[in-house]
Amino acid sequence: MAVRGPSGDAGLYLRIVSYLKPHGGAFAVAVVAMVGFAALNAFSFVLLIPFLETLFGTGAGAGEQASGAIDGLLQQTLGRFVDTSGPPQDAIVGIIVFILVVYLLKNVFDFVRAYMVAWIEQAVTRDLRNEVYEHVLELDLGFFGRTRMGQIVSRLTHDVELLKSLVTRELTRLVSSVFEFAAAVVAMVLISWKLTLAAFVVIPGTMLMWGPMLKRLKRGDRRVLDLAGEVNSHLQETLTGIRLVKTSGAERHERGRFRDLTDRYFRTFLRTERLRALAPPLTEIMAAIGTVVLLWYGSQLVLVQGELSGPDFIGLLSLSMVLYAPVKFVSKFPALVQPGLVAAERVFEFLDSPPEIRSRDGAGTLAEFSDRIRFEGVGFSYEDGRPVLQDIDLEVDRGTVLALVGPSGAGKSTLVDLLGRFQDVGEGRITLD
Repeated sequence: MAVRGPSGDAGLYLRIVSYLKPHGGAFAVAVVAMVGFAALNAFSFVLLIPFLETLFGTGAGAGEQASGAIDGLLQQTLGRFVDTSGPPQDAIVGIIVFILVVYLLKNVFDFVRAYMVAWIEQAVTRDLRNEVYEHVLELDLGFFGRTRMGQIVSRLTHDVELLKSLVTRELTRLVSSVFEFAAAVVAMVLISWKLTLAAFVVIPGTMLMWGPMLKRLKRGDRRVLDLAGEVNSHLQETLTGIRLVKTSGAERHERGRFRDLTDRYFRTFLRTERLRALAPPLTEIMAAIGTVVLLWYGSQLVLVQGELSGPDFIGLLSLSMVLYAPVKFVSKFPALVQPGLVAAERVFEFLDSPPEIRSRDGAGTLAEFSDRIRFEGVGFSYEDGRPVLQDIDLEVDRGTVLALVGPSGAGKSTLVDLLGRFQDVGEGRITLD
């Protein structure tokens, strides 16, 4: 079944994000909180510079315009509340109190962000689950004949949970990471644009590292979710038919089938997670390489070229940790969201299944049944070339009791389903009165 909208993953992403639209106000509040958190988080590391300068009695970094820009920023913020030109002990106490206030405000923004994300997450889950459930109720019996009940339950529960995580938790973490990255970059450029460029040496490699693995992850996640649905189906069928299982003494057989399913799920899940587990160590190695580059080049700017002061270098090095954290998350993002994307495809398959039984335009409503039911040359088949009913002519008067007798599979239930229009006739017609 095709997913509606633009082709490929881009269309899938757009369709997933569309579920945020009814909650745009809450998402806007969350974004404002993310921006505030990112700005204050980067600024808290910048405040290390005046603290170290005051502690060690050094002046502001000389010889570079960026340090002057940082000095200007600190004068407009810290300088309005703390006199750093006074006694060092008093200045240090003032700086520490100011840092504490910044951390307090930062965590207020973090609380608002976390709460709004949780609110959106549950709202999206409710909307999506309601939409899928309501659509499934509109589908005809042919759909339920083709689809195992456990698969339906799995997509309404497990798959919707995975999709919820993608729509809200991972997406908002991505947006937050972008803001944190931007704030860190701005602060680092204000300190030293040269050292900031050095920090970017490893970023392209980090971002592209997971590209070749995404297709394998997508296939693996699809198999994992399909097997989860099969496990649910087996559980439901066994428990629903437990009387038949015990009557026929099939406990050992069913136990073997279930063990085989859970073992296949176990092996498939581990193969997929083994590939996904490569993300943290590989991105850590790339971040370590970037840190080594910064340490070497930064020491040259401080000790040899004299373009950077020690406190400025320490502040920029601390900001690089803020820089690499969102980069590591963004590089892992495609791998992290693969289960959610596969779950989205599975959920949208249900939403894109059109009801095959539809009333014609202008169809009337049967007010009262008063005379008879008539089958005229009725034929029906579930599959082309394999008819279940052929040339059925039948007339039943109102008030008459009629028994349909025949072996299993002869079409008795199908005949009644056609009368209730759970299926449409392939040939002939059924009339009332």
